[in-house]
Amino acid sequence: MATGRITKKVLDYIAHINKEAKQMSYVKELKKSVEHGKNGTQKYVIKEGENKGKIV
Repeated sequence: MATGRITKKVLDYIAHINKEAKQMSYVKELKKSVEHGKNGTQKYVIKEGENKGKIV
């Protein structure tokens, strides 16, 4: 019976998609945002180029 093989392929594909979606949700939940002004993320002075000396 060919339909049994096709059904198994479809079920495997659905399981694969669900697994990937679950992994992506973990990535979104565990990702931390950067705090503004911490570890040099604020008031960076450009050192070279035409904008030298500007504070970003």
